Amino acid sequence: MQAVRRAGRDWQSRPYNLLVTRRWMMVVPRTRERWEGISVNALGFAGSLLVRDAGELARLRAAGPMRVLAAVAG
Repeated sequence: MQAVRRAGRDWQSRPYNLLVTRRWMMVVPRTRERWEGISVNALGFAGSLLVRDAGELARLRAAGPMRVLAAVAG
């Protein structure tokens, strides 16, 4: 990601997830891309947290989806 130059300073955009429907739009700032090794992208905020194996699924279920989303959102 490239910085934007304004008023003589470089500004870096924060990472975010963007969700858009025909009726609404939501921008979710992120502080991290992953929670305990599980990648969380915009699909997670739309209700689909994807895991690679049973171990990740067990960790996700134990923590709960809202805790995971809160941990990566800024």
